[in-house]
Amino acid sequence: MRRVDDIADASHGLRSFTGRNSRHNLEEFTGLRPGRNFQAQDVLPQKFESRFAAGGIKIHDPVCGAWVGGSHHAAISHTYHTEWARFFARSPDPPEDQILDFASQLARWYQFHVYF
Repeated sequence: MRRVDDIADASHGLRSFTGRNSRHNLEEFTGLRPGRNFQAQDVLPQKFESRFAAGGIKIHDPVCGAWVGGSHHAAISHTYHTEWARFFARSPDPPEDQILDFASQLARWYQFHVYF
């Protein structure tokens, strides 16, 4: 997976990788300022952070963020988290590539762009 720390000049302007800094870091990383009608979405839900970490992924790396319209975010949130719960029920200890493949599939299904 491409990570921000792998990109030489991408660290300029980024804050520590925390949930609180997600929007700022996604703006700096993508160069987009979509306004308050869009939310900085965690492509990899915080609810499963320990499972993603076990797969070697830092969920607050801006590469793992996405811009999602506020109303769209609200509409998909519950089912999106349900899909992740089912994924982990089928694959309790998935490797990074399997996690990212599934996240990419969900992004296509729920119609938002991912950066990894």
